[in-house]
Amino acid sequence: MNNGAYNNSNTQMVYAYRGDLYWVDLKTNKTVRITQTEETESSPRFILQDEWIVFTKSQNLFGWHIRSGITQQLTNLVDLLNQLQQQRFKGEWLGQLQC
Repeated sequence: MNNGAYNNSNTQMVYAYRGDLYWVDLKTNKTVRITQTEETESSPRFILQDEWIVFTKSQNLFGWHIRSGITQQLTNLVDLLNQLQQQRFKGEWLGQLQC
């Protein structure tokens, strides 16, 4: 287990283990496996009044909503880097790239 983090009231914890993420309700000792993928998820943290857990996967930021269980990709740096590379090959400057 590594990369563990607690919520603001220290009643919940999230941690990475063998590339996947786990959320623990410390009051009930209930553990939920947030991810189960071939890719490595890491660096989990609580955000937005402890309603979301954010983490990294494939050089991008993802969020998992604790109550609903919904996971959302928050960034797409791979596409952004591809756009920047294409702009560079065209001889255009970063300032001309519209995000």
